[in-house]
Amino acid sequence: KHARKDSLSSAYLGSDDTYGDIRNYSRRLRDYEREVVVKSKIGRRKTILAGVLMLTTAFFIGNFITPSISEFVMYPVFILAGMGWATINVNSFPMVVELARGGDVGKYTGYYYTASMSAQIVAPILSGLLYDLVGMRYMFFAFGTLFVALSFVTMFFVRHGDSKNIDELGE
Repeated sequence: KHARKDSLSSAYLGSDDTYGDIRNYSRRLRDYEREVVVKSKIGRRKTILAGVLMLTTAFFIGNFITPSISEFVMYPVFILAGMGWATINVNSFPMVVELARGGDVGKYTGYYYTASMSAQIVAPILSGLLYDLVGMRYMFFAFGTLFVALSFVTMFFVRHGDSKNIDELGE
């Protein structure tokens, strides 16, 4: 039987095949990322730094995207941003948990989510003020680029929280 026509893919991406291709490509990238993180010896810290670089690069490129640029230029930028963001998120909380001792996991989890949620409260207010002063067109990606790049600086000084290799655990 015929597959139902997805309004999102036909309205925004031109065809059902384009949407399916992007979705499948994203899955392949996600699976590749898992393989790299699980089987590599680079550790969480370096993986997060790589994710920050990917996200910074995507936001920086976003500064130069205008309405006249083809949507097919934006897809790789969005994929790069998604990969960078996922790389950061997947590794940051386990890193915090590994820093905690057995009885302190709840306390460190609270610190992690307090910091994370506080940033989610403050950032829209701060960025909104800047957008009103400067204009969103010029500030949106510049704001993201600046603060993601600053997160690289802070993450660069982290010295603990990397996972142990499976070989070290004796499995």
